[in-house]
Amino acid sequence: MRNGSLLFILIFSVSLMFSQDEACTYNHDRFGSGEVLKYRLYYNWKFVWIPAGEVRFSVQEDDEDYLIEVVGKTFESYNSFFEVDDYFFSRINKETGIPKNFIRKIQEGNYVRYDSIAFYHNKNIASGSLGKTIGTASPYEEQLSTCAHDIISILYHVRNLDLENTQKGSVIPFSVFFDREQFNLKLEIGKRKRKKIKGLGKQETIQLIPEVVAGEVFDEDSKMNIWISDDDNRIPLLIESPVSIGSVKAILVSAEGLKKKVTYVE
Repeated sequence: MRNGSLLFILIFSVSLMFSQDEACTYNHDRFGSGEVLKYRLYYNWKFVWIPAGEVRFSVQEDDEDYLIEVVGKTFESYNSFFEVDDYFFSRINKETGIPKNFIRKIQEGNYVRYDSIAFYHNKNIASGSLGKTIGTASPYEEQLSTCAHDIISILYHVRNLDLENTQKGSVIPFSVFFDREQFNLKLEIGKRKRKKIKGLGKQETIQLIPEVVAGEVFDEDSKMNIWISDDDNRIPLLIESPVSIGSVKAILVSAEGLKKKVTYVE
């Protein structure tokens, strides 16, 4: 089940929420140092939702950059089915919002991966190393589009986009660099609604429907739903996604150190 872990789906799903046209503009007033978001991951097996693991997003900063860490692990009770132990890191320039460095160290069942990227935006080049481990990773260099993001930096960028004047049914092109490849897909803006979310009650939300890449994780007709908070925080509250062997959910369970007033909990 290469790249089929619940954590990968959560990370890759939320990373698909940005407009290429707006990728070079940045206003980081919706998050800050000390913010921690925690999600619980569920896998659907024969109509039963099984708690599978947790993922933690944390933000720190130095004088020039935001330092984002993402750690995800499956529960011991789920490990016999599919064990995940993943770590992601992104160093994001405070002024531009685009990444300087990205690291991914993952173990997902028998699938092991190491990826390190240095972004040279003035040359539109990504220089990195990719392989099973640090010691066996092979160097590479790839061309990038202007203001390209990694799969972590784009999550924090999208939270600052202006969706107030975006109408239901609007389609936005997006692109993200991952695994030596740049993905160019589309994002549809769904409805705004008051939605009941497990553990959070009824929340004001905005629905986002990203196009997905058919393959080992998604079937050709798969549709994903991402529900973000319709407030100044723009936090992903719920992700619902069919995959090739079932379906998954990721639900926000706690949010600490928010920069904006907490309005996502009823």
